[in-house]
Amino acid sequence: MKKNINITALIVICTVCFLGGFLIIFFSGSLLIKNIPSAQKNTTESTSAKKKAATTEVSTNDTSHPLQNASSPVATENKDTSEISSTIPEPTQPPAETTLVQPQLLVDTLQNYKNYTTNNLNNIIDENGKSHNCQQIILVNSTGNMADISFFEKKENNLWQQNTELDTTGFVGQLGVSEHSYEGSIQTPAGLFSIGKAFYLYDVPKTDLDKFQITETTEWVDDPTSGYYNQLVDSSQISSSNWTSSEKMYFIPSYKYGFVINYNMGTNKYWEEDGKGKGSAIFFHCSETPTLGCVGVSEEKMLDYLAVLDEKKNPYILIQ
Repeated sequence: MKKNINITALIVICTVCFLGGFLIIFFSGSLLIKNIPSAQKNTTESTSAKKKAATTEVSTNDTSHPLQNASSPVATENKDTSEISSTIPEPTQPPAETTLVQPQLLVDTLQNYKNYTTNNLNNIIDENGKSHNCQQIILVNSTGNMADISFFEKKENNLWQQNTELDTTGFVGQLGVSEHSYEGSIQTPAGLFSIGKAFYLYDVPKTDLDKFQITETTEWVDDPTSGYYNQLVDSSQISSSNWTSSEKMYFIPSYKYGFVINYNMGTNKYWEEDGKGKGSAIFFHCSETPTLGCVGVSEEKMLDYLAVLDEKKNPYILIQ
């Protein structure tokens, strides 16, 4: 009997403990569930407050933030415009239209030449009134027995271009330049003349002119009474010479390099009024002093001129 009572009491105690534990778990779970929404609400409010504060700080202080862009009214008003203007390049101006004109020096010099017609710069007229397709021209503008010498070449569209690397100071006759020079006047003839052959003593120069080498028998006849007056001759090839004077070119150091100026090459080689020879052996050659009637430049410039001259371009020289 006592054993049964103990068993019954044990069952009752276990039942009470079980029910008590169940009630504790039940009420604790209810309270936890009830508090979850409140915690979520507090967390959300805290996060929103932080985001708002951060956004406010960015809007007012950080101008480099992605929110600070051109589409935002606040960003447009607060943006430092000086920074923008400094990064935008200045608009490039279109190039000004250029007017292609002939070199003024060439125009002025030719206008001063008595046979030049200003309507057509390409109509270069020589001393005999003949017009040629001249594509190269040397200007010799003299003052006393000195001269400013320059070179021009015709390019595309019939425009002339000055080669300023050939600009130089040179020499003319001891008594200057004259339109009425004569044999022995020590004056350089004035006018527009074609350029003839190049010549040299020893080393062959670079040139596109036809050329000849001066030898010991090379002479240029300057005797107005001779049938060979103002002509190049090889005395070894002529059995009986009929001149009393000539330039023996081999023995003249200034003829180391040069070219012939085709002056007084026609049939009428004498002045009608007095019968004097109009002059002979007019060259463009090496010289450091005034000449007896030629045009002289330094050896360096002489070689430079020979290098650009081309017989196919019908070169001319204007002396005045």
